[in-house]
Amino acid sequence: AALYLAAIVPIVYAVKELAGGHAGIEAAVAGIVGVVALVLFVRRQKRLAHPLIDVSLFNRPAFAFSQVMRFGLASVLLAFQLIQSMLERANRQVKHD
Repeated sequence: AALYLAAIVPIVYAVKELAGGHAGIEAAVAGIVGVVALVLFVRRQKRLAHPLIDVSLFNRPAFAFSQVMRFGLASVLLAFQLIQSMLERANRQVKHD
């Protein structure tokens, strides 16, 4: 679990920094460290008798497809929410001016 945390936290930090327009060396290093830790985590999970996440499930086409679709639909939902908030902000600015 610690290796997973060591992977996710730097990746989230790097994504937030890049999205905020602060693409510095710290964000790049954090992203690289996170990706390396994630690769190590997946490799370790493949070797364990009782893994935290059974990554062999992704070898099944139905499971892999369902996860890709899940990620895609979540991305679309997030995009719609972002567009809605941007439109509401623009509408408030027009009414205020």
